[in-house]
Amino acid sequence: MCGIHGFIDRFISDAAAEACICRMIESTHHRGPDFQAHEKINHGYLGHNRLSIIDLNSAANQPMSGFGLTIVFNGEIYNYKEIREELKYSGYNFKTESDTEVILAAYREWGELCVQRFTGMWAFAIYDPLSEKLFCSRDRFGIKPFYYIYENGRFYFASEVKSLKNSPLFTNEPDNRQIQLFVQLSYTEYYENTLYKIVRQLEPATNLTYCDGKIVLKKYWTVNYSKINLPDSQIVDKFKELFSDALRLHVRSDVPVGATLSGGLDSSSIVSAVLSQSILSYLQTFSVYYEGKDAVDERPFVHEVLSGFEPKIKATFISPEIFDVRDQLAKITYHNDFPLLGSSLISQFL
Repeated sequence: MCGIHGFIDRFISDAAAEACICRMIESTHHRGPDFQAHEKINHGYLGHNRLSIIDLNSAANQPMSGFGLTIVFNGEIYNYKEIREELKYSGYNFKTESDTEVILAAYREWGELCVQRFTGMWAFAIYDPLSEKLFCSRDRFGIKPFYYIYENGRFYFASEVKSLKNSPLFTNEPDNRQIQLFVQLSYTEYYENTLYKIVRQLEPATNLTYCDGKIVLKKYWTVNYSKINLPDSQIVDKFKELFSDALRLHVRSDVPVGATLSGGLDSSSIVSAVLSQSILSYLQTFSVYYEGKDAVDERPFVHEVLSGFEPKIKATFISPEIFDVRDQLAKITYHNDFPLLGSSLISQFL
């Protein structure tokens, strides 16, 4: 993951603005330890914490400028190679091998419709200095976070709420309706609402455009059930085809790829398909188990998967003790921004 930050605020001094973006970036250093930077835009800044996955070269650092635009981006566009080839055919030249640069060119070519061509997970903001427009987007299922504050024409956004706490607009007044939903249904967010009255989340499959002090929200995708018209006899084969195709795209990386393996249906299917179909020739897995009375120990299911693919798998097992949870709980909650909704987050963090 990476961390994105930015704002457009006509009512903040230059010195206060630069200090603000620096604090925002530093607050989420954990999201991107490989590189941090910020860049001034008209009446504001864009900032970024980078975790390098695609194109490890420094030329792919962010904020990235190109094609007359500047971007901060968190996520991965899995089909970026195919889109880049299409854009090359249209005359675009690229200086990096990154998916970030592909987003810039795609926006220049197709405008806001570019997101409909992306297969991936993303939260990004693109600034166009000619129109003084900021275009923001979040992926179809909201995998990557995007929080913002908008008040009286002033706009701040970030990957985490803790970054927005550095904004001069932030107040910690709770949204009592949302707190009721949290207590009753465990919803930390609902539609655009969060536990803080002033903080909003950009909803999944939604674009946000900021221009002339105003924001416009637009939904760009929803599930179309009318297109699901396969006969029952073909559904399983179609699912397998889509599943394998998704895995081939998802493992694109310039760093080693690993997988969590709980022994459950989801992770076992992913690990088994990746190796049985030779999508990857080698995979490192990570499994968590607990010991003691009434503890959850899924190792028998994990070993069932491992036994079918040795020596293609290097398995790592983690068994947290109670003091590990005790010592890390405050840190885990801090990174999560909101109260924890279960123990899975603790296991994944450890």
